[in-house]
Amino acid sequence: MKFIFQALALLFAGFLVAGFTAAALAPPDTMFGRFALTPWDKLSHFLAFLCLAVVIGLTAPRNWLYRVCLALAVYGLALEYLQTGSGRTASLVDAGANLLGILAGAVPLRLLRPERRRSKRYKTS
Repeated sequence: MKFIFQALALLFAGFLVAGFTAAALAPPDTMFGRFALTPWDKLSHFLAFLCLAVVIGLTAPRNWLYRVCLALAVYGLALEYLQTGSGRTASLVDAGANLLGILAGAVPLRLLRPERRRSKRYKTS
């Protein structure tokens, strides 16, 4: 059952990444491109990366959470850099909103997920 949950969550995360990438790289004359000019743009960056951090963080082993956060941060920075090729401009404020979303998703996961301890049966002394 856990495997099915992880597979579905990763599939959902893949759809999120594809959708966020398409929206982030949309030219300015499209619906997504015009949305980037609104004040809600920063909130959308924050929420998008919050969702990604939670969905991927729930499926990854607890000790991989830092790697997940690093990969999402690189993805967010890459999206900002690639926007310059689509007629839009890269923004450090957008990158900051991405990073804050990652932290807002990862910190509660780190604090709330129980630590897995090795059984005493396998303890070596």
